[in-house]
Amino acid sequence: MEEALYDSRALRKFVGIDLGREPVPDETTICKFRHLLEAQQIGE
Repeated sequence: MEEALYDSRALRKFVGIDLGREPVPDETTICKFRHLLEAQQIGE
């Protein structure tokens, strides 16, 4: 996902990331968010 966010302007726009103002979340951050969603049974 991290690599896809760097490669795709459309994907960055969809998630609201502006590379001029902030970096793309790293793999650890994305995984922690995913695990939080799973723990709350969100996104099934």
